[in-house]
Amino acid sequence: MKPYKYIEKLTVLQHPDTKNIVRLMIEHDGQQTYGLQRSIVNNGVTRHFYNQKLWHSAYNIKLELDRRICDYEEKGFEVMTEISLLANANPVVPEFGYATTPPGPNNVAIPVNANDIPVIVNCSFHRLTIRDLRHDIELSDPNVSHFFNSLRKAIEFLPFTMVAMLSNQRLIVMSLEFHSKPKPQHAMNYLAVMAKKNRSSLTICDGTQPNIPGSISAEQSYAVLTGDALSIHLASTWKLANVFLEKSANSDLFSVYCMKSEQFNKVMADIPLTIINRSGNAQILFTLANAQPSCVTFIRSIGFHATISNVEEFH
Repeated sequence: MKPYKYIEKLTVLQHPDTKNIVRLMIEHDGQQTYGLQRSIVNNGVTRHFYNQKLWHSAYNIKLELDRRICDYEEKGFEVMTEISLLANANPVVPEFGYATTPPGPNNVAIPVNANDIPVIVNCSFHRLTIRDLRHDIELSDPNVSHFFNSLRKAIEFLPFTMVAMLSNQRLIVMSLEFHSKPKPQHAMNYLAVMAKKNRSSLTICDGTQPNIPGSISAEQSYAVLTGDALSIHLASTWKLANVFLEKSANSDLFSVYCMKSEQFNKVMADIPLTIINRSGNAQILFTLANAQPSCVTFIRSIGFHATISNVEEFH
């Protein structure tokens, strides 16, 4: 199927007796190519039917949409709503990083755990992407996927882009941009209601409200979204370090090395790490418990010319 940029127009029809819903959508590539797609909600189950035919005239595609609407009206369906949508160009993906300094006094700083997951969600009529911004990979979490797949049935408020922090079973929404008309008047409340309605295990939290003056603590980590940059400002109990990771030949466990007297020194062994699957230099995040490093998280691979941290960082 052609990767259309956005849905230009949406028509929703419903049968008064069966309550089945039909959605007819004009897709547009942002230039001169159009497609007409259809989805049906039958007994609560959504099915999408992809039409491969292309049109190169706005006039002709609208005639085709009118013809399809007439066909369904003859079958007893009634037009419920017609929506003209805004262009949904590819959203800007915020840069993500960690900071060891406290957030600024004018930042909206949201308390989080240092190892929470920053995500960007693009949810449209027939496409859902949820990416982990730490590693720029698809997030594999069935609860999160289920929640957003259920949201796709609320057709009046799609598509949208969300930047959020996933903290256990809380989804802390840092920004929420709808690419549709109309837009929900109380977006956060709407998402919270949808989570309860679909019996989701996720709790939606509003991460857009300003801080109480003087509430920033050095013992707490904070997420800050400013423009196109999302950062986690680490609590004083968390550290970043450049290390050498050595993968075990017989398992997926790693040994962690730092520098001591200009020689490699093993500081941890048998550490389970995700994402990485080979030995090499890396940046890790960890905290100290009883003067020992724990809760080790792989951040990113770094070049072999990077400076490896000294052993003092781990005590």
